[in-house]
Amino acid sequence: AQYCHGPFIPIPDTGASTINDAILIKESGAIVDMDVYINTAHTWVGDLRFSLTHNGVGTTRTLIDRPGVPASPFGCLRDDISAILDDSAILPVENQCANAIPTISGTFFPNQTLSSFNGEDINGTWTLKVEDVISGSGGTFNGWCMFVEFETSGN
Repeated sequence: AQYCHGPFIPIPDTGASTINDAILIKESGAIVDMDVYINTAHTWVGDLRFSLTHNGVGTTRTLIDRPGVPASPFGCLRDDISAILDDSAILPVENQCANAIPTISGTFFPNQTLSSFNGEDINGTWTLKVEDVISGSGGTFNGWCMFVEFETSGN
């Protein structure tokens, strides 16, 4: 199943700003596999941190954590993210900083595994938190999707 939300929320360039966006899932069933798509227009993506929380259950995973840090203390200085985070991917998202726009584009291994959600009931509110931890560059959080395989009881 696919669950998406496109909030187009501005990410202020003031530093230490946080945006939360939620998707409510009304279906029920045990999660077998999950991938997450993130689309953000932002200069200097090394400023950004993304985490996903299954509200009510309390499980939180950091999906992207300032790509390019610690290789560079300032992270990836290029623009935009359009990427799928998948535990089956080979390359880690943290090491991506292509000389292209979007600088992070494709399918990559998340900072922390999404398999931590496996076995939880898909039902409930899921919150994606976007943090811009350094001032001086801003952008827009365009949207995100959860691609979830889950088993309903009786199947």
